[in-house]
Amino acid sequence: MDDDGNGFVDDVHGWDFVDGEPDIQDDGYHGTHCGAIISATADNGIGITGAYPGIEIMPVKIFGLGRYLSSEEIAQAIRYAADNGARVISASFGSATPNEAIRAAVEHCRDQGVLFVSAAGNYRKNLDSEEGRDYPSCYGIENQLVIGGSDNQDNSATFSNFGQIVDLVAPARWIHSLMPGSKYRAFSGTSQACPLAAGAAALLWSEHPEWTYREVKERLIDSADQRERLQRWCRSSGRLNIYKALAGLPGDRNPLRDFSHWKTMPFELETPHPYPNEKTVVYPVEVPGARAIRIHFERFAIEKTYDTLTIRNGNGQLVEILEGDLGEIDSVVIEGDRATLEHFSGDFINDWGFRIDRIQYEE
Repeated sequence: MDDDGNGFVDDVHGWDFVDGEPDIQDDGYHGTHCGAIISATADNGIGITGAYPGIEIMPVKIFGLGRYLSSEEIAQAIRYAADNGARVISASFGSATPNEAIRAAVEHCRDQGVLFVSAAGNYRKNLDSEEGRDYPSCYGIENQLVIGGSDNQDNSATFSNFGQIVDLVAPARWIHSLMPGSKYRAFSGTSQACPLAAGAAALLWSEHPEWTYREVKERLIDSADQRERLQRWCRSSGRLNIYKALAGLPGDRNPLRDFSHWKTMPFELETPHPYPNEKTVVYPVEVPGARAIRIHFERFAIEKTYDTLTIRNGNGQLVEILEGDLGEIDSVVIEGDRATLEHFSGDFINDWGFRIDRIQYEE
């Protein structure tokens, strides 16, 4: 029976919009993996702990094995969640094609006071560019919290989409979680970062039930720990910190730097164009006596995800990992007077490479 009169019979846990039934059991793995990242039980001696252990979640199924819903049906599923009491929606899905029905559904969530947490996507695209857009992340509606991915050293994960529309990042590389059949497995993706942030939002909101989605979103961003190496990848330069969000503490902040007082020296270094496959080349960089340096790349274009340029300081500490077609860029600040650039190329596709034409330095 449709006891609550919402038009869905026996939807005591949620609804399967693929098959039109209340049985929301997973016939893949994605929903289970993401759902457990939000809600897995704590302190039971097995498995993992979710971002908000023991929270009740409402599974709303929009994908099945080999079966896909239309955009209008996905929009109906989003509205269903908002209309049936969800305050936070974790949306680990995306498309390069915008859709007015889904946009309207996210706006409906806004009107209902719902925070819509979106995974940025896994194609290493610049979401701020016309050709790099991904949806629903790029609708730019104020109740959206767009989450990119980071690795275990607070670098932007090499697969994560990026841009100033990305609010903050959360761990996304080799995240262990539950699988159907009482199993566990690690996956990488912004699909994993998104439920971490959504769970954090729900946990924070449970501590402050009088807050609006704006206040929850603002606290999560303000409490995120900034890293200089994240500043080109998301607008806050911040990585999620659930503890600081709950404690009302500000996150770590990047130092303020005035580059107008730095000196500039010419420095020519470049790869072959295109660079060869299956090769690792190490390039030393030094400005004797400098307190800090910043490398200017006149052009940077190496194969995204599979090829990388790793920058380390003189002590061998990781500073930044770069990949993709980034155009003209500056590295983050490297403390000390020396750096090492390690260019790794895989065995398939390559790209133009990079050219360095100058270095800024602080005496």
